[in-house]
Amino acid sequence: MKTVKRIVKLTAILLSMLIITGLVLSCQSTGSTQSTGGVKRNSEATQAFERGNAFYKKGAFKEAIAEFTKAIEIEPTWAEAFIMRGNSKVWGLDANLELGQEDYNRAAEINPKFKDNAQAFKYFRENEYQKAIETFNKVIQNKINLMNAYSDRGNSYSALGEFKKAITDHTEAIKLYPDFYGNYVNRANAYNQTGQFDNAIKDCDRSINLFPENYFAYYVRGGAYKEEKNYSRALLDYNQAIKLNPNSIMALYHRAHCYYMLDNYQKAIDDFTKGIEVHPTSEEIHFSWYWFRGDCYFILNEYDKASADIDMVLKLDPGNENALYVRGEIRAARAAQ
Repeated sequence: MKTVKRIVKLTAILLSMLIITGLVLSCQSTGSTQSTGGVKRNSEATQAFERGNAFYKKGAFKEAIAEFTKAIEIEPTWAEAFIMRGNSKVWGLDANLELGQEDYNRAAEINPKFKDNAQAFKYFRENEYQKAIETFNKVIQNKINLMNAYSDRGNSYSALGEFKKAITDHTEAIKLYPDFYGNYVNRANAYNQTGQFDNAIKDCDRSINLFPENYFAYYVRGGAYKEEKNYSRALLDYNQAIKLNPNSIMALYHRAHCYYMLDNYQKAIDDFTKGIEVHPTSEEIHFSWYWFRGDCYFILNEYDKASADIDMVLKLDPGNENALYVRGEIRAARAAQ
């Protein structure tokens, strides 16, 4: 029985990847101590800091953390080293916000000028985005860690749905640091939310050129192609995003939906099933996972499995009109057998 697709509009809140940018300090190259910002630093600590900054720019955050830790062991009151190590922890694949916060707090204890930065990030981490914006306003006004502040404030605006303001802030971050890949993917994410898909694709292209291992850029670019209904092209990006980050449940979801739209129902079922089985308690397992899988089963005439999924949808979202409609079709199909 030929079935017309019923497409549920999934309102997925894509958590903006927090991009923290680095502080570049001017250091002399000779002598047992070197001057950074007017403070004499041990040359070994300075070299470790410089290596850490180089790793950070490349996205090699594990290596960056190790080098900044070396600098801190030699110079335990170097606030900027704590800031950079915190940045690396936050932006790393595991996105360890709590450990990043610890380093920001330590930097603020050493140098009060970083106090607002630590407080603003705390607000961001606790989803108090308006307070984060207000505090980052102070950081920007005082010209402290400007690129970092613009990037984080932009992410806060995105979290509040103020994407035009987010684009403005990420553009400022790009002006300050045009070779950092994270600024482009942040802006691309905001472009997607405002329907500027061509601009999003261009920014993701730039981000990937700067750092090919950046899974989030593939994910965001896949979203742009998907919104343009170029599902085959979107699949390529979601495949790469999942290859680089197998734990990206939303990339798995959107790949499954692309398969659905391309009438490849078995592959769609496989992806939806994997997400449901691997992440059964995740908040990201929305009822739409079951709805789409149930509709795939229905189209393939597997009515028992379809009925079980539709029942789950109605359990999670009682009165769902799409689910009630499919349930009616299942009953009619069974009656016609």
